[in-house]
Amino acid sequence: MHSGNPPTEQDLRPGPHLGGVAGKDVVSTERSSDEQRCRSRTSQKVSKPRRDAGVEVPGLDAWPTLPRAIRALVHLALTVSGQEPSPDDNPLMDGDEPDWVSVIDLADRYRVFPLLLEGIQTLFPALGESAELSPLVSFRGLHHERCEMLVEAHAHCMAQLRSEGIQAVTYKGPVLAQIAYGNHRLRDFRDFDVIVPRESFEAALARMQREGYRIDLKMQAECHLESKVGQYPLFVDVHNRLTDIYFPEPENIERLWKGLEVAELGQQEILTFDHEGHLFICCIHLVKEWHNHEPFLGYALDVAMLLSGHSPSDWRDMLDRAQAMGLGPYAKLGFTLAACLLERDPALIWEGHQKDDPLMALCAKFLDDLARLTEPAAQPKLKFYSARSLGVRRVLASSTSAWLAIELRLLTGQLFFVDEDDMKWLPLPKGLRPLYTLLRPLRLLTRYFARRPPVRS
Repeated sequence: MHSGNPPTEQDLRPGPHLGGVAGKDVVSTERSSDEQRCRSRTSQKVSKPRRDAGVEVPGLDAWPTLPRAIRALVHLALTVSGQEPSPDDNPLMDGDEPDWVSVIDLADRYRVFPLLLEGIQTLFPALGESAELSPLVSFRGLHHERCEMLVEAHAHCMAQLRSEGIQAVTYKGPVLAQIAYGNHRLRDFRDFDVIVPRESFEAALARMQREGYRIDLKMQAECHLESKVGQYPLFVDVHNRLTDIYFPEPENIERLWKGLEVAELGQQEILTFDHEGHLFICCIHLVKEWHNHEPFLGYALDVAMLLSGHSPSDWRDMLDRAQAMGLGPYAKLGFTLAACLLERDPALIWEGHQKDDPLMALCAKFLDDLARLTEPAAQPKLKFYSARSLGVRRVLASSTSAWLAIELRLLTGQLFFVDEDDMKWLPLPKGLRPLYTLLRPLRLLTRYFARRPPVRS
């Protein structure tokens, strides 16, 4: 597939070395016969149900106007997953030629590049052979090769955990791509996520260390491990809970474990959650990433694809089941973003809600941020006490007391969770590093008083 030295991680990422994406130099081509055939083919498809423009949901009176590049990615995602995009709205055909520069830039920023490449190969095969896009097709081949190697190595690791009697469940990443798009290579992933029962957490870490994994960072609810497969790094995140530690844990979330199934991933068998389980997990991570001020377009697309083949009554049934698990707020936020991307009627999601509902107000902000994801702005640093983060934690809490407990836990974590700044402030030998837990409050106090303005006499 390639010759010479094995590709590095940089080789596997799109950018200036793949045709000048960052320099906006990629594709300026005339309309090809493949594009004309695509227009003819999509014009024969049956339109999916579209939302009624007259429907108004209190607090969500109108959808935001989504940028063309986001609509193009939705169109490509529907196409490559074997579904029927609406012939009335093909954003790739707006104007004189496809706006590939914007679409490529967006896919690169939000880690859905393999999805874009598959869409190009499906809808515009001639473009894949052009000089402008041939480097991108080369990236596609390298990505496929890496996927297969990592999937095989991961399957071996999971088999070792099962041999220890540990129920290790793989989710997100390539297994999510298999369930949502029908192809495990259609999402960019750098690690595998595995969840184990809490009582098996330490045993799982010990076994993976014996398999050659190195613990990079260990926290209360998860541990990041690193290994290598040939020249490719392999990262595994082992979790013992599905929600963020600073979010309230839904009371009946263990019901997700009843929906486990064995899925084929490449030539390997993987224990994972079923379709609905992954849908709810994607809603959880969609909200988590938005809370953390991180890009969330990838998860928004995943939720939309997992819902796109279902009828409105199916949506309602799944919302009811999410509500019974304590996942109602996550599902309502995730389903609303999916409805916006798919242009579906949001009324059934918000039935019975009042205009002043805090969750509905939060969702309106969520939609506004979705419409602005194409704006080139650096992602702000995580701020746990921004208005957005406070709002998310408040609506997820089942009661005021539960919310206050979360805030207390978060404050305690901020006071005692050691980071790199602590180590730079006072370097200590490895054996004395546990003392950083006690020294961190001292560093924070020192920084606080250093920033205070002098008192005038």
